[in-house]
Amino acid sequence: MKTVRCFLAVNLDLKTAAKISELQQHLIKETRAYQTKFRWVPPQNMHVTVRFLGNITEPMIQAIKDTLEIKTREMVPVQMEAGNIGVFDTESPRVLYCSINDPSGALNEMVRQVHEVLVNIGFKEAEKPYAPHVTLARLENADLAEITKLTDAFREPMNCISTVRTLVCYQSDMVSSGVDYQLLWKLPLQKRPHSRSNPPGAESALGSMDEMPDATDSPSDDDYTSQMVEENSPSDADDDQVMDDGDGKTGDDNFIGSDSEEQGEQE
Repeated sequence: MKTVRCFLAVNLDLKTAAKISELQQHLIKETRAYQTKFRWVPPQNMHVTVRFLGNITEPMIQAIKDTLEIKTREMVPVQMEAGNIGVFDTESPRVLYCSINDPSGALNEMVRQVHEVLVNIGFKEAEKPYAPHVTLARLENADLAEITKLTDAFREPMNCISTVRTLVCYQSDMVSSGVDYQLLWKLPLQKRPHSRSNPPGAESALGSMDEMPDATDSPSDDDYTSQMVEENSPSDADDDQVMDDGDGKTGDDNFIGSDSEEQGEQE
């Protein structure tokens, strides 16, 4: 049966995407003379991974959507805040990222619920604590002195907030030019932020109900990445793209009885 390589994510709004893209441009200029090779992620591909699914069958993709739709109906939109830059594995860095802060804990609670649903239908438990981030570049032959200099120079957090209103699923295809993405489905977080069952801080952070779009509305700023993938499929993407997660990962690697990879290698 045909399998599809895919992942779950949440997208950045236009303001945050523009801020992170601006930061990336500064980093590109700063690193032009570096010996380290940086393979930069195009802005239209930037997002925050919720869970890498690996190679799964099309019926499983639909089953995941149907099961998660029940859960997302009871989820309120949550906020995430762009932080400072960092790298995974400081001894041998391979990924340069912009951290995502979750001061209220609402984003992590949403991700926990999604992971719980996936475990219930046969996926493995996550082995590492969830580390939300936006990948800026993949690194080759990283010079530790250069990377330390770079991260030290850009310690200030972005302090830019995105409101997450949808959970999305993307197909990730390896092509000769790199990685090609296709939006498979998206599910709105439909619950209004006024119930006592909301995650801590969600109501005060999101403001009034008037600010929340109806689920039937046309895509808003939080669908920035979805729109870019649908309208401008990144065929020119490098092979460092955000969801080149597996580096040879097999179709069953996320299921019970197989080995999984650490968080930093899954984005």
